[in-house]
Amino acid sequence: MEAAGDLDRISALPDDLLYIILDYLPDVTVAARTAVLSRRWRRICINARCLALSETTEMTCATAPCRFAEFVDWVLAQRGDDDVESLHISMRRPKCASVERVNEWIRYAMQHVVESSKLYMPPYCSVNDYEQQQEAVVLPSHGAATSIWMDLRRYRLQLPAISGAVVRYEKLTTLSLSVSSFVEVGGFTLGDFVSTSCPRLRKLKIEC
Repeated sequence: MEAAGDLDRISALPDDLLYIILDYLPDVTVAARTAVLSRRWRRICINARCLALSETTEMTCATAPCRFAEFVDWVLAQRGDDDVESLHISMRRPKCASVERVNEWIRYAMQHVVESSKLYMPPYCSVNDYEQQQEAVVLPSHGAATSIWMDLRRYRLQLPAISGAVVRYEKLTTLSLSVSSFVEVGGFTLGDFVSTSCPRLRKLKIEC
């Protein structure tokens, strides 16, 4: 009889079936824990078709307050240039994500997400957070997603500059932006962006 330690039934399943199993898990942070079940889980969960990265309560503990932000960086780095159907990132501790880090996440999403992109960070809740609210994250000049939802009321959102590049979000049908305010560069307004860069846009929600 084969020893139990030598038997890995999960590893025997085809990748396509493992991806279906992962679709039933709430997010990748949960899926990552399943690596103990199979030698293949880590690779499979990183390459899933849909990535939902949600900061859990244990990730906000005082001993490792920025572990989630580092985990997001690691997941995106492991995927490299591969496209993903959807990418959802939700943080509890936005102070652990610098503006530079958030901009990297936005750039990755605009380049590689082909369907739904969501990014949530809690709004500022004290006077001490006011300075961070004045910082600006940048919307890239191109996006491939059909749906973009960003709740980033801690920040201003800088619209893409039109100098030297055509701003195109050709597949975008749904856009929801919640930010502190908008930063317009070179006279390119939010109205210009919506009317000239998003030809298929059908649903629009703006909150400032």
